[in-house]
Amino acid sequence: MPRALRAIKPSANADGPGMETGNRNTLQARAYGVLSRELMIGRYKPGQALSLRPLAASLGTSPMPVREAVSRLIAERALVLLPNRTVIVPTMTRARFGQLFRVRQLLEGEAAELACARVTPELLNKLSRINLSIKHCLSKQQVPRALIHNRDFHLSMYNAAGADVLIPLIDMLWRQAG
Repeated sequence: MPRALRAIKPSANADGPGMETGNRNTLQARAYGVLSRELMIGRYKPGQALSLRPLAASLGTSPMPVREAVSRLIAERALVLLPNRTVIVPTMTRARFGQLFRVRQLLEGEAAELACARVTPELLNKLSRINLSIKHCLSKQQVPRALIHNRDFHLSMYNAAGADVLIPLIDMLWRQAG
């Protein structure tokens, strides 16, 4: 299996990073997971065009699973299909960022509150370790790695909330805000 796809630990589903509600472990699901995570951590720049063949090559798969994953990301508004059939990362306007920020505040605040009611010593230890990793990466000027740990910190806490409706919405907003 290709390295990029092998690196994704098969979770119980492919609906979004960190969620555990389904059971699909397909190349399309894995491609979706990789692209979702890369959008969440800002791997792609706003306005950047994404070509299916180079994406497929980087994932070590054929274009079909990538095309399906990209179609899903377009439906979620994490990517945009232009009239000339070019797929781009959406540009971020001040107004769009403000809207995403306000909605994320509401939903993520709710998820954090729910998680606090279900906190365990294991969760606190996990969050502490991730926080130390963030600090270490920042001290070494490793911003992309710090962003990965930041995403892991937030999604670990939100997953502890046990809110099956809330988590996919938060994931979708993270992909849009990337």
